[in-house]
Amino acid sequence: MKCWLVMQGATFEEEFQGNFLWAPHHNEAGNCMFYWSNMRRLRPGDIVLSYVNLHIRAISVVQRLPMDAPKPPSWKSKAPNWSNIGWQAKLDYEKIDPIDLRPLWPTLVERSQKKYSAFNTQRVSGNQGYLYELTPEAADVILGKVTGNFDSDRAEGDIAAGTDQATLTKIRIGQAAFRAKLLELWGHKCCVTGCEKLELLRASHIVPWATARTSERIDPYNGLPLAANYDIAFDRHFISFDETGRILKSPRIEWRELSKLGVIETATLSRLDDRHAPYLARHRELTKDA
Repeated sequence: MKCWLVMQGATFEEEFQGNFLWAPHHNEAGNCMFYWSNMRRLRPGDIVLSYVNLHIRAISVVQRLPMDAPKPPSWKSKAPNWSNIGWQAKLDYEKIDPIDLRPLWPTLVERSQKKYSAFNTQRVSGNQGYLYELTPEAADVILGKVTGNFDSDRAEGDIAAGTDQATLTKIRIGQAAFRAKLLELWGHKCCVTGCEKLELLRASHIVPWATARTSERIDPYNGLPLAANYDIAFDRHFISFDETGRILKSPRIEWRELSKLGVIETATLSRLDDRHAPYLARHRELTKDA
């Protein structure tokens, strides 16, 4: 899953109401800008942040692969120099409490790619263009500021099983925000191994989504950023952690089996907060009884 930022401005309300993005194939000179052709790279499940006047006003989830489509009728007078055929993507939007990017600008510039960045390095302003890919680090800065109710009673593993689209969108936005806040809390690294490769880290709930209360599902203290090997053992309750952060194992497995996964007997959490304690206590109970 990728995260994108779209510079919408005056087109925001129309695209929001119509649940779409649209960009031309080329301008009147026949040139295709990279921020237009990025539309071809969108994939179902990608997160898109709507940038309007230095604020993120909405978050959306891509629903299907982009397709060729005619220019929206109302845009013919706004953008007469654009081709009449372009790429259109169907999205499911959710308006959010606006996120002011101005205080975040230095961090966003620092955590963005140097080439093709959405963020102007000389002033607090977005670069001219349309659709920009965000680095995971920059996306986490913004998603970590998301507030609102993006929850569902449906368990994480069931989101593809007959879930209605509005609920699915809320779950995906909520999970992205939870991951961003969790990684920020732990310094963007695995809390056991110190691995900083974000693609290899999982945002593990301590008390599972299915049994957690509503407020607990999006609480970053109900989570641990774990490398994949530790995540699977923790998620299946083969391991847990005591009140000091020292690893514990379930009676259902031996250390020699865990060691084959790279899960070691001396592993400890790099730090703990008192707010982790009640969640870990409940996880230990589930590990003991599993």
